[in-house]
Amino acid sequence: MELLRKVSIRNRVNVAMGLTAVTMGLLGGGGYLAVSRAQQDFSGFAQQHLPLVVAVGQARQALGHLIAFDETDVAINYSVPSEAQRHAELGLALLDKAEAPLRAVADGAQSSGQADAIRQAGDRLAAYRKQVEPVYKAAADSKLQSAAAGKRALEGAEAQLKEAEALLGKLGDELDSATQSMTDDIAARNAASSRVLAVLAPVAIALLLPLMWATLRSILVPLVRSREVAARIARGELSVDIQDHGRDETGELLRTLATMQDGLRGMVSAIRQTAQFVSTASNEIAAGNLDLSQRTETTAAGLEAAASGMATLNGQLMDSARSAQQAGQLAVQAAEVTASGGRTVTAVEALMGDIAASSRRIAEIVDVVDGIARRTNILALNAGVEAARAGDQGRGFAVVAQEVRTLSLRVAESAQQIKALVDQAAQQVRQGTDQSRQAGSTMNKVVDTARAVSGAMQGVAAAVSGQSREMARVNDAVMQLDRLTQQNSALVQETAAAASGLRDQAQRLETLVGAFRLPG
Repeated sequence: MELLRKVSIRNRVNVAMGLTAVTMGLLGGGGYLAVSRAQQDFSGFAQQHLPLVVAVGQARQALGHLIAFDETDVAINYSVPSEAQRHAELGLALLDKAEAPLRAVADGAQSSGQADAIRQAGDRLAAYRKQVEPVYKAAADSKLQSAAAGKRALEGAEAQLKEAEALLGKLGDELDSATQSMTDDIAARNAASSRVLAVLAPVAIALLLPLMWATLRSILVPLVRSREVAARIARGELSVDIQDHGRDETGELLRTLATMQDGLRGMVSAIRQTAQFVSTASNEIAAGNLDLSQRTETTAAGLEAAASGMATLNGQLMDSARSAQQAGQLAVQAAEVTASGGRTVTAVEALMGDIAASSRRIAEIVDVVDGIARRTNILALNAGVEAARAGDQGRGFAVVAQEVRTLSLRVAESAQQIKALVDQAAQQVRQGTDQSRQAGSTMNKVVDTARAVSGAMQGVAAAVSGQSREMARVNDAVMQLDRLTQQNSALVQETAAAASGLRDQAQRLETLVGAFRLPG
C-alpha cells in the first residue's frame, strides 16, 4: 500500500478505471465477437442453407402429391372436357408447386453437387411438363382421340417424377446431414465461446478485485487517519504526532494538517501569553481608572466652584457693559445736539453771506441810481441853458428843468446816504459773517470733540461688551469643561467597568486556551 501511495489518487483511480475499462472491453469484445460469429453462422444457416432445406422439402412434398396424382384421369375423362380440364389444372398446379421452390433456390446452392441435383430435378420436372401439357390441353379441348391414346402419350411421365423425387430425396438427405453438421458446429463454437467467457470473467474479476481493494484501501486508510487527526485537533489535542511519507493527495492532506497543527500551537501559545498580559494590564487599568476617577471628581468640584465665580463676574461685567452702553448713548445724543448747533451756526453763516451779497447788490443799485441822478442833473443843466437861450418861450421849460435838477440833486443826496448806510450794513454783515465763521469753527471743534467723546464711550461700551462676551465664553468654556470633566468622570467609571469586564474576559480566555494541550 505504501508503494501505491507514491502515486497520486487521481493516477491510481485512472489506472484502476483504465484496467477495468480494458478488461470489460476485452470481455465485451470477446462476447461481441462470439455473438457476431454465432450470428454470422446462424445468418448463413438461416439465409442460405435453411431456405434450401425448406425449398427441397416443399418440392419433395409437392412431388409426393404429384406422384400420387394419376395423369390418366385426364385422358379417361377426355369425353367430359370440363372434368378433364379440372384434372389437368389440378395436375399442373401440383407441378407448379414442385417447380417453384426449385426455381427459388436454383442460385442459392452451397455446392456444385447441390446445384446439379436441383438442376437435374428441374429438368425432370420440365420434361414431365413437356410430356403432359399437350395431352392435358388436347383433353380439355376435346381433341384427344381416345383414352388409350392419351395413356400412351403419358407413358414414362411418372418415371420423370420419380427420378426427380429420387434426386431431391438424395439432396434432402445431404442437406439433413449438412444441417446436423452445421448445428453441431454452431453449438460447439457457442459452447467454446461460453467457456472462454466463463473462464475470462472470473480471471478478470480475480485480477481487478485485489487491485480495486488495494486502491480503495490506499485511499480510505489515510482518509480515516486524517479524519481522526482532525477530530483530535478539534478536541484541542495539539500534541498529535502527524507523520506521513505518502506522495498522494492524502499525504498532502496529512502534511497540511500537521502544518495547521503547528500554526495552532504557535497561535494558542501567543494567545495564552496575550491573555496573561491582557489580564495583568486590565488589573492595572482598573486600579489606575479608579484613582483617575477620584481625581476627576475632585477636579470637577473645583471647576464647578470656578464656574460659579465666573458666572458672578460675568454678571458684574454685563452690568458695567449696560452702563457703558447707556453713557455711550448719552454721548451720542450730546454729539447729535452739538452737531445740530453746528448746523444752525453754519446756516447763520450762510444767511450772513446771503445778506452781504444783498448789501453788495444794493450798493450796486445805489451806484446806478447815483449815476442816473448825475446824468439827470447834467441834462437839467443843459435843458436850463437851452431854455435861457430860448428866452420867454423856454421859460416854462426852464422851470421844469430846474425842478428836475432839484429832484436829481435830492436823489443823488439820498443815494449817497443809502450808500453810506449800505456800506455800514455791509461792514456789520462782514463782521457778523466773521463772527459766524468763528462760531461755526468753534461749533465744529465742539462737534468733533463730542463725536470723539461719543466714539470713545462707544469704544468703552464695545470693549466692555466684548469683555462681557469673552467672559461669557470663558464662563461657557468653564461650564463646558465642568460638563466634560463630569462626563470624563462617568467615562472613567465606565472604563473601569470595561477594564473589569476585560479582566473577566481575559480570565475566561485563559480558561478556554487552557483547554488546548500543547506538547512538552
